[in-house]
Amino acid sequence: MSEQQGIPLETLLVDAGADSLIALALRTTCEPGETVVSTAGTYPTLGYFAKGQGCRLIEPSYFEAPGVLAPDLEALAAAAHKENARLVYLANPDNPSGHLHSDSAILAARVAARHLLVAAG
Repeated sequence: MSEQQGIPLETLLVDAGADSLIALALRTTCEPGETVVSTAGTYPTLGYFAKGQGCRLIEPSYFEAPGVLAPDLEALAAAAHKENARLVYLANPDNPSGHLHSDSAILAARVAARHLLVAAG
């Protein structure tokens, strides 16, 4: 996987499922009382783990338009800045809407948020 994706082996973390990786990401990046930002309605286990760890969860609404239900990347970045978030979570493709943001949109969101984005997919 390291060679295929062009990612150094020491930076990869592989597990059997998203739940344990989400819990590990929260434990290694957030202290109780810190803020986590994630789109309202996305993968619900994140909220469960964040609250269980004592984090404050901020959930901006989805972007909605005719035929579109997608995580609002600008709202996520704005909330991260406003709330001084330690972690921003984005499932891509989104769960439950299935919306897939482009790689360039994700990169722009990372730059805009200037925080850690955890992408599950």
